Amino acid sequence: MCSKSETLRSGKFYCNLKNLELKKKIAEVYGFPDYKILENFFTAIIRIRNICSHNGVLYDFNQPVNIGKIPHKRYGVKTRNNNNLNASMKLILFILSKISVNRAEEMEQKLIKLFADLDCCEEVQRVIEQKINFDIS
Repeated sequence: MCSKSETLRSGKFYCNLKNLELKKKIAEVYGFPDYKILENFFTAIIRIRNICSHNGVLYDFNQPVNIGKIPHKRYGVKTRNNNNLNASMKLILFILSKISVNRAEEMEQKLIKLFADLDCCEEVQRVIEQKINFDIS
């Protein structure tokens, strides 16, 4: 369930819906068997958005609550750590792929290029490998 503080920051969309049947229908449209999974995903994305919009530090961010299992071969988290930044990036790619496969692929390629371009700096590579655990493949 969405916490009150997350609901206040979320623009009062999905988490604020009182009608559970409507929540279930919306979740079904996007292929989720349980509306709570979609709530969990929205809450995780909202946290990332809030960090970005308030100039927070994102590279070592961990979701306070685990991200639910992403039902997608390509974007599913392959490790047990489903609250790190890698899991959040995969979640965003997964949700974006539900809206536009082309945009998700474009964002994925930009992330891959960004991380590849950062291989020149040993310190940054260490952060990518140890903190972010970037593994989109």
